[in-house]
Amino acid sequence: MDSQRIEERFAQDIKEIKVSLKELATMSVTIALQNQRMDTFDARLAKAEENLEESWDTLREIHTTCKMRESVYKKGLKYFEEHGMNDTPDTWLNQLIGGAVRNGIWIAAATLITAMITRWM
Repeated sequence: MDSQRIEERFAQDIKEIKVSLKELATMSVTIALQNQRMDTFDARLAKAEENLEESWDTLREIHTTCKMRESVYKKGLKYFEEHGMNDTPDTWLNQLIGGAVRNGIWIAAATLITAMITRWM
């Protein structure tokens, strides 16, 4: 009887060990997946930090360039304010068309005057 109990106990212990081993195998697979995800995340984070540093460098270059050219912007703004060109693009187009019409009228007037002079002579 004792030997039978011992065998049953060993059989039960072996079943428990098998169940524990299956659980350990499942946990080790889960841990391996989590480690792989963490490695991937670390690689992506390192790449993002590198890109962020490049972005900051580019932003600093743009800021430096803007500071260097600030005086050019101020001079141009002052020029446009003094000459009344600080208007909308429609105003610019109107000025362009007005200049073309004015030149056309002068050409027509010059042609007419030339024709009248040659006729009187």
